[in-house]
Amino acid sequence: MSILSKTSKIMLRAAAFGGLAFGCIHVAAAEDITLDVMYPWPELKSFQEPLAEQFMKENQDIKIKFRLSPADYTEANLAIARGSLTGDLPDVYFSGYSELKSMVETLSKRGQFVPLTPFISAEKSDWVAENFGSALFSLGRVNGTQYAIPFNASTPIVYFNADLVKKAGHDPNAFPKDWEGIIALAKDINALSNDVNGLDFSVGAISSDWVWQATVLSLGGAMVSADGAGVGFNDKIGLEAMKLLQRISLETKMNVATTGSAFQQQFFAGKLGLFVSSPSSIANFTQSVGGRFEMRTAPFPIVAKDGGLPTGGNAVAIIAKDEAHKAAAWRYVEYLTGPDAQAYVAKSTGYMPTNLKAGESLKNFYGQNPTYATAFKQVGVARPWYSYPRGNSKEIWSVQRKIFDQLQRGNVPPEQALKDLVSATESKLKN
Repeated sequence: MSILSKTSKIMLRAAAFGGLAFGCIHVAAAEDITLDVMYPWPELKSFQEPLAEQFMKENQDIKIKFRLSPADYTEANLAIARGSLTGDLPDVYFSGYSELKSMVETLSKRGQFVPLTPFISAEKSDWVAENFGSALFSLGRVNGTQYAIPFNASTPIVYFNADLVKKAGHDPNAFPKDWEGIIALAKDINALSNDVNGLDFSVGAISSDWVWQATVLSLGGAMVSADGAGVGFNDKIGLEAMKLLQRISLETKMNVATTGSAFQQQFFAGKLGLFVSSPSSIANFTQSVGGRFEMRTAPFPIVAKDGGLPTGGNAVAIIAKDEAHKAAAWRYVEYLTGPDAQAYVAKSTGYMPTNLKAGESLKNFYGQNPTYATAFKQVGVARPWYSYPRGNSKEIWSVQRKIFDQLQRGNVPPEQALKDLVSATESKLKN
């Protein structure tokens, strides 16, 4: 397709969605379009920039200009909120799933968010079904409207040292599927040596409540009550989750960590049997391990039939103002969430592809690299990563994580820890 025909396609779509006059289309078609794009986490440039470069090669009438990347999803959401007040918003934005709802509600009040329904409707009728699984696709939906398309997706997985598993008398090809088996395995790895630990599942060590939500959701629980007025884990499932977390720690004699880097370094050194983390780090962890031992991955244990896992990662949304930029942005969104781009990201990182066709094209890759395949097997249990109202999830977690630290050290019984957790959480929600 020529540059002129590509540009014409942008403007024709713009006319369809925005009712532009033909004269405006004719004038604008002579100009290239620059899309202002912002994504959180600076390290994601390792695949964001190559994808943008390839897109621009294939779409020479569209230029991609990246803004400075905020440090995380919370900081990015705050930047968008400030931009909403000043009118300084990017055309394309990558929102963390946990922050999407609050961002949509903030921008929609000012008419600044672009629902994707018209663009999706303009595609062929089976476009969504052919490209996306319903569970993942719904992560870009807020109050029944599709505001974003899933781009990166990850659910917690188990990393394990296959060499230590073998030394402990277990078969790495038959890794336990439940916590009973994992606890037994960890205890046997512990028994190998005084400087070797079986597992680390320090919930309070990481910078978010992702693993805590995984524990609750995998047991069939919820983070918020049915009426949305309070927490959803103040019930028997919440207590079961607290008991499980303490049991895992105490029975395996776990060294409760305060930071994720502590147990990761122990794992890289070959002194830790297993831990839970994001599949997005598979490529980096493989490099860190080097050839010291065989690193493998396994699914996160799902206890309840209706259990699921919170989905980390982000969805790509459009906040462009004029119709030409909106249409150009949609082309960029289509490309990024298409099979080729998704396969590239999956191979480069470990993220599970959000496009079903990418999964098909990755079959050979997954067959040769089973460590990467685990996350894709969990697509069906992907659930939303709940974000507390008012955008204060980070503040709430700073209080919650201290309670988990004490729980897993055995300093407080599960019943009291749950009461403390509910009280601290609801207090933050009210203030």
